[in-house]
Amino acid sequence: MPRAVLLLAAIAVLLAVAACESSESGEAAAVVCPEGTEHWAEYRLYFGRNSGGGEVVSDEEWRIFVRDVVTPNFPEGLTVLDGEGQWQTAMGDVERERSKVLVVLAPLDGDAPGKLATVAEGYKAHFDQESVIQTIDSTCTSFY
Repeated sequence: MPRAVLLLAAIAVLLAVAACESSESGEAAAVVCPEGTEHWAEYRLYFGRNSGGGEVVSDEEWRIFVRDVVTPNFPEGLTVLDGEGQWQTAMGDVERERSKVLVVLAPLDGDAPGKLATVAEGYKAHFDQESVIQTIDSTCTSFY
């Protein structure tokens, strides 16, 4: 992925971290969840599907990747969303590509970060990608 996308991802992570800190003490802000919910993390991985100017990850290849790599790491559940990504190149052109967004909700004390790193590194290696973007958010979660 281009540098501009990586820069935007880094800014998003820094803003998320800053939002988690209190303004003067530097301590993590306490999240108060409503009764009946638990404080969890919401992880999102953004997977571009192009490389070298064309799409390299077909729908079938994505399904196989989810089956063989993602699901074994998150058998408890996950969500995949279709996306359309774009960025501006150094030459000023706008590049577009289809993308996939993986959403995983997990307890804060779990092993999701390591498993997500495994998924991202597997994707990069298998599909010759520069990067996979990750965002992390705090959420109150319940199951009905």
